[in-house]
Amino acid sequence: MIGKIGDKMYAFVGLERIGGIMVYDITNPKAVNYQSYINTRDFSGSLLGDCAPEGLEFITKEQSPTGETILLVANEVSGTVSVLEVK
Repeated sequence: MIGKIGDKMYAFVGLERIGGIMVYDITNPKAVNYQSYINTRDFSGSLLGDCAPEGLEFITKEQSPTGETILLVANEVSGTVSVLEVK
């Protein structure tokens, strides 16, 4: 999933097996920069928390009900939806 925040473009990549989302600044495709890794899976037990992110939806702050940029993540195995505020 790709989203624009301010004057920068970001790629959000779901890691289905281990869980989590990788975030990259792709404003300059010739100089992509890693920004963050977000994982809301609970590793204290078997398949706890948000597991297997599969669907991503980027919502700009102008479209968001909270007034903040958010990323919705549909998690296949846990059957949950994560709502992540993007700053």
